[in-house]
Amino acid sequence: MVFHRATIKVEAAIGILASVLSPAGCGGSFANQPDAAVSDSGTDAITSTGGTMGNLWVDVDGGSCTRSSTLVEYDGAAACPSLDAAYAAAELGDTVIVNGGTYPSQTITEKAGKDGTIIQPHVVFMPMSGDVVSIHGIDLGTGSGGGGDDGPDHITLRGFVMPPSSTDGCYIWVRPDSHDIHIEAVDVCSFGITGVDSAPATWPSNIVVKDSDFGPCPADWSTCTNSRVEASNNLTIDHNVFHDYTRSLDTQHYECLVIWSAAGTEGLHLSRNRFSHCAVFDVALYHETTTVGITPVLVENNFFGHPTDIGTAPAPMGQAAVMFKNVAPFPNTTFRNNSFAPGGAVVWNSVGSNNTWTSSKEVGDLGEPDCQTATVGVTYSYNVETSGTCAGTGNVMVSTLSDLYIDAVAGDFHLAGSPGSTVADGRVPAVQCPAIDIDGDPRPTTGFCDAGADER
Repeated sequence: MVFHRATIKVEAAIGILASVLSPAGCGGSFANQPDAAVSDSGTDAITSTGGTMGNLWVDVDGGSCTRSSTLVEYDGAAACPSLDAAYAAAELGDTVIVNGGTYPSQTITEKAGKDGTIIQPHVVFMPMSGDVVSIHGIDLGTGSGGGGDDGPDHITLRGFVMPPSSTDGCYIWVRPDSHDIHIEAVDVCSFGITGVDSAPATWPSNIVVKDSDFGPCPADWSTCTNSRVEASNNLTIDHNVFHDYTRSLDTQHYECLVIWSAAGTEGLHLSRNRFSHCAVFDVALYHETTTVGITPVLVENNFFGHPTDIGTAPAPMGQAAVMFKNVAPFPNTTFRNNSFAPGGAVVWNSVGSNNTWTSSKEVGDLGEPDCQTATVGVTYSYNVETSGTCAGTGNVMVSTLSDLYIDAVAGDFHLAGSPGSTVADGRVPAVQCPAIDIDGDPRPTTGFCDAGADER
């Protein structure tokens, strides 16, 4: 069976993901995604558009691995045999081009002279423009949650495509002690970020994941996991598509994105993402100890598709788009201007939690209310809700969210109708609004903005 997937075209500027999302799965596609180039030959050969000039090149045959001080065209004799060898030879600010071919899984580790936690110019890895570059997984470092301190620093991975496979790795994993890392415009099954719980210095920091496509990744594949974060500092997940994280057994607890740790995560910004066909939950946030959980958390301008694969036994598991479950507070958490599929919601306190919320709020969302489960410390304002309204300023109830959206079934949660025609229009004081919406369009700086992720 051939999985057809949208690919991301990378040029000098990163291409923008589709503004309209349609269901995708086996044989499906995302509507209006840029430049899909998926082979129908049964091999899932995918052509990535990347760069043509680099300071270093990687080739399956290798070479002398010689750096050029200026950007040059491909020279096989000077190429490096692996991403790690190229990183060792590179200087900060260099570009590394990966030539066409099939590569085994790649591991890049820390190198003297390019280490450190502060933000610096990056070594940028990207595929050769027009070539088919097949890499069966990329690991930044060798560690895990139990130990490790050899993660590299100051790296951008841009434009790589890994066809979905049950036999070959199709993931990118940022491992302990990796700092100042960007994952940009990739099309892979999943990503992971891991630090050692007991060693905060190893928590990956200043990590940006943006403009990318993650999925499909069925729960019974060994080649990927659900996208997950296990301890990090200053993490931004912006303008991505997460789709088709499915399961075959009711006992499999599986989400598109899980942020889970015994140690906590410092600083999380989840913005302008689209979630579709996620099993159990779109996003789950877990914290397992009595120490303070993730803080601060800002979740804004997302399209959340309510999970439909909720199982039958022993009991349905999928109940909401976003779920918190922890035994310690997540202080300073803000949900604002998100759009939920009908039935979707934020569950602030799932069963078994013992949260004490402080300085947290939900404002300008379109979704199901969850004021019944939240404890003192969460305020609600200017939300458009179904099944009742939460106490607070400016909340309003509607009979259904579907009428507010262009096509809720297809996952297009842009506002329907003409400006001013729905209760979502001009609902939220501008002082509480994000600067832009899910598509990057500006929101008003005075007056009022629209509720939900879309600004007309």
